[in-house]
Amino acid sequence: IDLFKERVPLLTRDVRTFSSHMSSIQYLSQISSSSLRAMRVKDILITEAQRCGRTKDRVGLKLLEQVCQKLGKVMSNDDSVNLMHSLVGAAMMNSMLPEIRDAAEACEMSEMQSKYDRLWNAYEKDKVFLEGRSMARPSGYYKNLSVIGSYNEPVLLDKVKDRSAITVSNHEPLRHAEHAFLGRLTASCNWLFLLVVALLIFISNCFRSPLVKGVSKRLSGCLKLSDWFWVLLLGAVLPTVVYAYITGYSPWSITKYNVNYGFLLIMVNHVLLSIIMISALWLVTEWRLLKTTSGAFGGSRKSIDWLVWSALVLGLVSLCVIDRMETNIVKEKLMILPVMSLFCLIIAIFLCFMPVVNSVKNSMLARLMVVSCILASLTVIALMQFRLHEGKNWLAKDETLKLSPDRAAITRVEAEVTRQHLKEFRERMGWE
Repeated sequence: IDLFKERVPLLTRDVRTFSSHMSSIQYLSQISSSSLRAMRVKDILITEAQRCGRTKDRVGLKLLEQVCQKLGKVMSNDDSVNLMHSLVGAAMMNSMLPEIRDAAEACEMSEMQSKYDRLWNAYEKDKVFLEGRSMARPSGYYKNLSVIGSYNEPVLLDKVKDRSAITVSNHEPLRHAEHAFLGRLTASCNWLFLLVVALLIFISNCFRSPLVKGVSKRLSGCLKLSDWFWVLLLGAVLPTVVYAYITGYSPWSITKYNVNYGFLLIMVNHVLLSIIMISALWLVTEWRLLKTTSGAFGGSRKSIDWLVWSALVLGLVSLCVIDRMETNIVKEKLMILPVMSLFCLIIAIFLCFMPVVNSVKNSMLARLMVVSCILASLTVIALMQFRLHEGKNWLAKDETLKLSPDRAAITRVEAEVTRQHLKEFRERMGWE
């Protein structure tokens, strides 16, 4: 236990990210507990109880009872136990109850027999109560917890009868930290997707006629710094800010549920971010190109523009509407909107950027879109850094998994459950 407490400050001295914090908890969880080795003592005690019963050794049985009680009190000391230690100690004593009772019956020690019969019945009653309650879960019980809490909390709280003694119940900070961590991972997919689109457009432009490529290459530098500012602002920054607000801070944000409950929706939202960003980049880049060249190399094709606008509008509508739906049936029906949005964008890219379309304007737009996608990828990198900072802030507010060298338990929740479990165990055994 002392070595455990010395390790905690070393693991928590740096600024904590979600992944490093989980690594620390995993490391501490893997440290072997000496209490597990104490389970071997149980077999020795059971063998001694059976010997006392066979030989009717009353003196030996009384001595065995004293040893068991002393061992049980040591293992239920609040100051130096974690939950594993507490559970092992309780399991050892509970397994000894019927053995000592049977030995007392064989030795005709009625007072000891009735005492341990009462303790065994109390244990059986508590066991039935805890098992019955653990199976009763109200609808939606898990979706507002954090993912870690949805796995850990039921297991921990099912070890105690009185849950009111457990004060740590706010899973909002950890839930938000999990969303920030997953958001950072999925944002990296957005970043990769933008670069892949840029690469595909660049490759397709390489197959155009040499004349078209030569003209577009000379004229593609016509955009000024102010034009690129508009491209970056309206095509990358604004969609990212809108996405971050809707999915993270709006009243209908998916962050009110844990990431397991809304995992598919989170993935869909990030696909929508890519669709919205590419559509916006396309429209703004084309707008600045036509404005700069005054349409000298041809205007926009309305059919393609309608497809891009449709992809943008359907993407925004999907982002705003799907998260607000409470029922899964409605959400499943609305999933047709992101599919339609993606389909419109793919068709527009095919019609505009395929090499068979030997248009100087399209070739120029392709070259500019490559640069626009690269600029937008920088915005996504900024989003990833924002998610990292957001996750750190939420993790600093979390109390459910906070590590501390002042206790033997890994987390505060475990510490409170351990104290309550020991209290109930000592009360049942008559030691309090």
